[in-house]
Amino acid sequence: MNMFFRFFYQLFRARFAVKLEVNAVDRCQMRVWPNDLDVNIHLNNGRYLSLMDLGRTRLSIRSGLFKKAKEMGWGYGVVGGLNITYFKSLSCFQKFTLTTKLAGHYDGWLYLEQRFESQEKLAAAALVKVTFVGKKGRIPAEDIIKSMGVDHIGENKEYLEHLFKSEQEFLKSIKQDYSSKTSQV
Repeated sequence: MNMFFRFFYQLFRARFAVKLEVNAVDRCQMRVWPNDLDVNIHLNNGRYLSLMDLGRTRLSIRSGLFKKAKEMGWGYGVVGGLNITYFKSLSCFQKFTLTTKLAGHYDGWLYLEQRFESQEKLAAAALVKVTFVGKKGRIPAEDIIKSMGVDHIGENKEYLEHLFKSEQEFLKSIKQDYSSKTSQV
C-alpha cells in the first residue's frame, strides 16, 4: 500500500512531463522515506526494485512505448530477470535520482539500465531484462523496435550478450540440480 501513492504520483508526473525519444534517459527525483528502510536504517534492497518499477513505468509512458504496447495488444512490460549492484547506502530522507534508459537488446529481450544516484555518487546500478507478452507469446525485441519507428535502441554494448549467456549457464546449472533432486524422490 505504501507504494500506491508513489505509483500514482509518478504516473501523473510522467503523463504530463515532456515526451521523450525512445532512446532518451528518464530522470526521476525521489527521497527515501521511513517506510523504505530496513533494520539497517537504509533503503531496503527490495525497495530499490519497487522503485525501479516506477522508473520503467515513467520511461515507457514518456517515450510512447506504453501507448504503443496498448495499441498492439501487448499488455504491460514483464521483467524476465535483473542484475543489480549496490555501491552506497541511501539514508532516511536522503534525496536521490533514479535514471532509466534502454540499454539495448539481445536474443529477443529488451534491456534497461537503471541507476540510483545521490550527492553526485552512484548508489546502485542495474540491468533489467524485459519483454512484452501478446496473445501469441513473447513479443520479440526487434518487433518492438520496429513498431516504435526507430532503427535501434540503446547502445547494445557487448556486456548484454555476456550477461545473457551467463544467465543461461546459471539456469542450466539450476535445472540440473533440480532434475537430479526430483529423480531421487
